[in-house]
Amino acid sequence: MSWTLFVKLLRDIRWPLFFVGLLIFAYELLWAKITSRLLEITPKLLSLFGSFGAMKAFENEVLRGPGELIRSMLGGEMVQINDPQSLLSVGYVHPFIITVYCIWAIGRASGAIAGEIDKGTMELLLAQPIARWKVLTTHLVVDLVTIPVLVACMVLGTAVGIHLFDVYEAAAPVVGPNRPVVIRLEDFARAGINSAALMFAVSGYTIFLSAIGRYRWRVLGVALGVTLVQFLVNILGDVWSPLQAVRPLTVFYYYRPQPIILRLPDQWLVPIGRGFSESAWFMAHVVVTLILVGAVGYLLAIWRFTRRDLPAPL
Repeated sequence: MSWTLFVKLLRDIRWPLFFVGLLIFAYELLWAKITSRLLEITPKLLSLFGSFGAMKAFENEVLRGPGELIRSMLGGEMVQINDPQSLLSVGYVHPFIITVYCIWAIGRASGAIAGEIDKGTMELLLAQPIARWKVLTTHLVVDLVTIPVLVACMVLGTAVGIHLFDVYEAAAPVVGPNRPVVIRLEDFARAGINSAALMFAVSGYTIFLSAIGRYRWRVLGVALGVTLVQFLVNILGDVWSPLQAVRPLTVFYYYRPQPIILRLPDQWLVPIGRGFSESAWFMAHVVVTLILVGAVGYLLAIWRFTRRDLPAPL
């Protein structure tokens, strides 16, 4: 790692990092407001339908067929309108937040190598006494610093929104007078680790594409295309059985913040015993898989970049 390059990279992205972090914070704040409003109108819906079972049957009828895609993107059967923890978890799987994460990871990683070559500044950088592998490890450290900052903005937005919009008070009539309203913020923090792992995975394979490319716009196009295909395969595979076998090949298959928040490990994971809980095993599986994808991407990028010839600037 090069400390001088690290400081320079952080200085270059300080304002984009600030505004993206602010956007994520504001979105989770807004979702807490939406959750509070949904909890406020739930008693009226319950009086209209008569029971939660009737409400669920109506939801199933409305979201039948193509509507299954919408429910799949928002969490499927895990979302319960009478559970504040469940409603808040939707803000962590909404396509908007996933899009912001992917745009940040792809945008930063695509410019790491291909962007510098495209601008003609890579030769100037390598003219300094710095090894090529140090350039990539410095970008790795930048990821390890900036990604947790963005995740912290997400969790902080949820925490502030819960208290700012009185989610506890709005949920009390729905949960019932004899049951406490339970919102476990530590579970949202644990889900944030899964979010950080997703960004690292996307950044990892994008920086490999950047290390073998010359033009940033081409790397951006390929990385966005690969990411979009993975997202669509994962969503469609959840409702269309022929694609289910392909889903584990996508990074989004391992993005499961809702089961982590709700402590509901997916059925495709088997507990390993030895005192290791299902939820801990589930979280370790999805997080480690995504981290491995990112690490392999960085290793391949180092291997390729240290062996390639740099094209002359046009």
